[in-house]
Amino acid sequence: MIVGQGVDIVEVRRIENVYKKFGLKFLNKVLSNKEIKKILSVDSYKLLIQKIASRFAAKEAVIKSFSKAIKKPKFRDFEILKFDSGSPFVKFKKKFEDKNKNSLIDDHQINISLSHENNYAIAFVTLSKIFYEKKKK
Repeated sequence: MIVGQGVDIVEVRRIENVYKKFGLKFLNKVLSNKEIKKILSVDSYKLLIQKIASRFAAKEAVIKSFSKAIKKPKFRDFEILKFDSGSPFVKFKKKFEDKNKNSLIDDHQINISLSHENNYAIAFVTLSKIFYEKKKK
């Protein structure tokens, strides 16, 4: 059952201007050390900025997907990582998981899709509640 959705689109140039002005200070406010390391390993400056923009959009979309019943995370409470297949996924930090164990982690799933092109980056998130069937004894 879908309990929340979030979408965010950002203009890549706007993110580039913020990155040029604040550099690592901006990245450290929004991304985890692991995310920063992965993004900064990109060879192309254009691709670097697009990836920063798509991660920013992803963070915003995840936060928007949370309902009032569930405490909304902050940017650094979670990471946007990728499976070996290249598909993105959301990983919450242990501290956030521990604080919200009863209302979030055990029975919710997050699906995320990211895309970017020359001028825009977009992210779409669906937050679903998982219902478990009781096993018959």
